[in-house]
Amino acid sequence: MLEQLPLDYFTKSEMARSLIKWSSYSHIYSSLTPYGYPTCFLPTRSHLVIGTSKGMILIFDFREFLHGILIPQSSTSDADNALRDAVKILKISEDGTHVAGAYESGHVFLWDINITGSNGSDDSKIEPIRAILYVDDYINMTVIGLDFYGNRHTGLIVGVQETGTITYHSGKRNHLWKLVYTNAIVLKVPSNERLLLCNCKAYEDVVFCGILTSKYFAVMKLGEVPKLIYNEPIKATSQQLGLNYSMSWNANISRVAYSVNTNLSCVALEGNNAYELMKVHDYTTSESISSLQWLSRDLVGVLTISHQFLLLDSSNGFKANAIVDLLEQDILRPPSTHFQWYDSKAFLFSTYSFKIGHLMTWSQLVLTSVQKGNYIESLLLLEYFLNEESKLNNILFYENKDTPKKKVLFEPFYNLAMAAVGFLIKSEIASNSKYEELFTLIFRIWGQFTNGRQSSIVANEDLIDKISELLPNEKKSLYYEALALAVVYGKVKRLPAESFKELIQDQATKRHVIRLQEILTSLDVANLDIDLAVRVCNKEGLIDLSIYIWNMIFNDYLTPFIEFLQSIATSNGTKTTAAQNLSIGINDPRMVFKYLECIFGSKQYPLGNRNIPVKSAQIAFEQILSVLFSGTSIRWPLSSTNNFQLYKMDEEPAFPYLTLLLDYNVESCLQMLDHLFESDILNVDESDLDGDSVFSRQYITEILMDYMLNNKNNGNGVAVGTFIARNCPKYPQFIHVSNKYYDSIIDVICNNKIESLKKRSETALEAIISKYTPKDENQFVEMIKKNMFLKALVMFYRISNKFSDMIEIIVGDESASAFTSQETSDILNFVLRNVKESIDKLKIKDAIACHFNQIIQNVDLDEFITICQNFDPALHDSILLNEDEDLKYRYINILFDDTKLLPEERPALLGWYLHESVKRGDEKKLIDLLNKITRPPKDVNNLIEYLIHSTFFESASILYSLLGDKFQQLRTLLSAVECLNKNNINQELIKPHIFKAVSIANSAVVDEKKYWCAILECLIRLFISDNISTVNGGFQLYSMMVNVFVSISEKGYDIDNEDTKRFSKIFENALENQELLLVKSNRFRDGFVEIFNQYNLSENVLKLVLAVVMNYSSESDILYLLSQRRGWSIGSDVCEICGKKLWGIGLAKKDFETWKIRFENESDFYKLSLNHDVVVFKCRHAFHDKCLGNLGQNGEYHCLFCRYKV
Repeated sequence: MLEQLPLDYFTKSEMARSLIKWSSYSHIYSSLTPYGYPTCFLPTRSHLVIGTSKGMILIFDFREFLHGILIPQSSTSDADNALRDAVKILKISEDGTHVAGAYESGHVFLWDINITGSNGSDDSKIEPIRAILYVDDYINMTVIGLDFYGNRHTGLIVGVQETGTITYHSGKRNHLWKLVYTNAIVLKVPSNERLLLCNCKAYEDVVFCGILTSKYFAVMKLGEVPKLIYNEPIKATSQQLGLNYSMSWNANISRVAYSVNTNLSCVALEGNNAYELMKVHDYTTSESISSLQWLSRDLVGVLTISHQFLLLDSSNGFKANAIVDLLEQDILRPPSTHFQWYDSKAFLFSTYSFKIGHLMTWSQLVLTSVQKGNYIESLLLLEYFLNEESKLNNILFYENKDTPKKKVLFEPFYNLAMAAVGFLIKSEIASNSKYEELFTLIFRIWGQFTNGRQSSIVANEDLIDKISELLPNEKKSLYYEALALAVVYGKVKRLPAESFKELIQDQATKRHVIRLQEILTSLDVANLDIDLAVRVCNKEGLIDLSIYIWNMIFNDYLTPFIEFLQSIATSNGTKTTAAQNLSIGINDPRMVFKYLECIFGSKQYPLGNRNIPVKSAQIAFEQILSVLFSGTSIRWPLSSTNNFQLYKMDEEPAFPYLTLLLDYNVESCLQMLDHLFESDILNVDESDLDGDSVFSRQYITEILMDYMLNNKNNGNGVAVGTFIARNCPKYPQFIHVSNKYYDSIIDVICNNKIESLKKRSETALEAIISKYTPKDENQFVEMIKKNMFLKALVMFYRISNKFSDMIEIIVGDESASAFTSQETSDILNFVLRNVKESIDKLKIKDAIACHFNQIIQNVDLDEFITICQNFDPALHDSILLNEDEDLKYRYINILFDDTKLLPEERPALLGWYLHESVKRGDEKKLIDLLNKITRPPKDVNNLIEYLIHSTFFESASILYSLLGDKFQQLRTLLSAVECLNKNNINQELIKPHIFKAVSIANSAVVDEKKYWCAILECLIRLFISDNISTVNGGFQLYSMMVNVFVSISEKGYDIDNEDTKRFSKIFENALENQELLLVKSNRFRDGFVEIFNQYNLSENVLKLVLAVVMNYSSESDILYLLSQRRGWSIGSDVCEICGKKLWGIGLAKKDFETWKIRFENESDFYKLSLNHDVVVFKCRHAFHDKCLGNLGQNGEYHCLFCRYKV
């Protein structure tokens, strides 16, 4: 499938190159030569104004004839002293009669060009024009802005960078009729900013001035009192400003764009009295911007420093509509002053000639593709030109700007489509896919011309028929298949009669029933061949489509409903008085409810997603309600005297048509009435009803109530009763039912024996209870209990605040099947949160405790535990009566994990859990629980004895810690260590216990020696045990011993204290243990050899690490050694022999100079010492060279302390 050309098509394709057609004007250059080179220029519709490097301003027409020469000289000056300087800025007045120019040197001149003496052919006879006004206030300054003040010929706005001022110069005639000017400063920027640009534009009688400084962009409304109407900081900082900045207003002053380097911004002007401005978009280009040119109201041209001309849509996030490469045009530098866009043309000065680029029109672009034989591209371009989102189209249609675009393009499209089809037919190698692509494209474009339009707007609507006639028979199937898809996808909404006929017959022949249905519902019904469409629908059995066509053509929604009723009556075998004008032929009455649901929802049947027009929907609503809720048979047709009877006269019920639908399918009918009740049309109070409108929810409810009472002994009556019960509370403002009728509804609901309606009956009863007040509560409760409507009973108790009765319901034997676990939890939550009376609380607590085991089977355990915890934590003890040990264990785990309950608060639960954990061998969870205890529980000693007996030593140690007995806590941990070792447990599990024991010993304050002795005794026993060699070769154990030694040695005693032998004493006390005295010394020896080996190993590892560090830092070492003159770094800054300063080694240079001056003035001895060399040894002792010589060391030195040699 051919995709539509994207909006940025002309940014990427070769077509961008052909957007502009260039023409060269070389004679202008030859005329310019005597006056220097061009520095700036301005194009007008008929002339070209060019500023030169020698100061002259030349006026050419587009036949390249020189028409005028403006010289920078006041009319009162001599001809010999004309200014010779480059023109920087040129401006032309609104009516084109005056020209203003600013020069590089700061001079400003104004000329009246109406006095030109040109004959249009020979520039030698042209009389130069002198300036009528000369502004000499800015000599040797930089003029950055020059504009006429609105429509005034002699009013100028001048911006100067050095002074940071924008000044209004008003030219007026003095008493000698000489033109002089007055000055008025409009704006002066602060001294911390730099004025970069100012650009003025007039709109009616208001002049706006855009101002760009090094920090801000602003817009002022000029007048007697200038007013700042917009101000924003610019993105670029002062360091980023550089040379490239630009500003431009569009033609109708609705937008102003400015750029600073790569940042482009646009501000929109609202044309109300306040002239408010709002930021439109910011954009960042890939390279710096040289200048800005507006091509249309929204399309801005951006010229970059690499001569890329970007056409950006300022109303759509600056999306590029086209990119034209001007690099090959060789624009003079700077491009900002040698390129202009005016009147759909590009003007530029190249190195060798002046060039004008004419923008191609849409027709020229299409013709280019046609001449290449590329019809597909031509059609795609036509489709692109129809796209209203493309702002490029606005300038491509400048020749036809006053004619609607579709009217301009239809005839070319018609001819191009016919030519493309003819070209494809003549091509012998064209495949079916090529035909399909072309057909799809033609239909897509055709739809844009015809959709939503009257046929009179465009001519030649027979294009679809003409193409069909042109095609050979074997291609017509492809043609109509493509047309069918175009209709289904919404590309085509209208078809000529002949094409519609052919399309319908083609799809019917192919038996594409679903496609046929989609086509008929997608096309504009007003243009359908109704007879053909109905015949096809009847033939294919598309009755719902027949109804759709009937509704749309005749705006009649009642007749199909009448036919539905007739069909239902016939299907029931009822002899009826047949209506005379039934013509749709409905044969499936089940669709009536879907039909009515669509009408009541103002949706078009059978689509369901298309709205019926508001007025038609209202009429259809009223007509159908008047029949549906008619108390007797109606006249049909409405204007006739015939009754539309569906029953025999003596058997006809009240409201015969509603009764017929309820009897036919009560469920579907009530579902339809649900849709009706939701309609806003019924949102009226009974008091608001007038005589003509009697339909309301109240009225319909009363009709249904009568039907319910007449059918209370069958399922239909019960179903209607549940409908009324559900909707009365749903619409309390519109439905009012007395208690008497509620009694009737409840009677019907509760006395039915239909099992399939039980659940619905209970739901309806729940809804009605909030509105119902029973006469006898006990009788009402008994009736509900009899029917096992337990949820409704809970609802009744809830409204009556009978909380204990609610609990009795949910703990009953039947509650397990009646309530879900979530519902049970919700009821419990509600009761326990709202009960206030202490008697009720006691009853509820007893009920929960009594039925505790049953409740926890029917609720979510986590939620139930939270409920009990919030109500009364004592309820938790009831779990101990449960016989399911796993459930109890899980319950207590959840209780202590997920609530803030402290274990010691429920000692019974804690004791059971402790014994159960021991039984399960799950010490980890028990430890987690015991760590939450904040005080010793009851019977703590018995618990500790039980845990130790069960070898749960770590758990027992936690209880000892609560008692504050640290030594017993430590001994228990050491018992755990020996137990683990005895059972050959991995010593990785032993380490945490040893570390914890060491921590306890470190924290001991009194008699800490016995703590360390106990630890050492334990470790030594491990050494001499038989398991030492089997568990990781004892390596972990030796490591632990080393850590204990380190901990003892780091206890914090001073090195000179007599307790330095503390370690030896502790070690000796440990070895004096009676059990260890009997051990042979060689058992100790082997163990301690391993320990010492570990010390040696640690030292070797340290050396290896140091070697690695030395290797990696070798480069730093080399740098350090190279920087040394001799020896090593010193450990002290005095000589180890004489004790005098080593002349400031290690001081900063400035500090050393200060020190040197001070000591040179003190004594000859210091002067002498300053000249001595210094000798530093590896041991870092330093000496004066002379001092060592005095001690007999000459040439070969060695340290007097360490015997190191140099």
